[in-house]
Amino acid sequence: MAEVDDKASLGRRVSKLATERTELFTHAGATAGRSAAAQTRLAAIERELDECYTALRTQRAARDARRFTSEELRYRRPIEPRPRT
Repeated sequence: MAEVDDKASLGRRVSKLATERTELFTHAGATAGRSAAAQTRLAAIERELDECYTALRTQRAARDARRFTSEELRYRRPIEPRPRT
């Protein structure tokens, strides 16, 4: 249950950051540029977004690892490489 809460929390955080990032870009377009403070905040937002997406990818990898290790071997199929043409 904690993982679900973390995932929902990350989703809300990503949404909030994306909205703020869009507002910064919209405001910059209206005023023909960004102030130093806005540029600093934009860099912080992008860094936080990267961290959120990294956390989401980590959660998905852990979920997939649990799923694939719990499957019976007879249901697993190897991935065949595509033939080169």
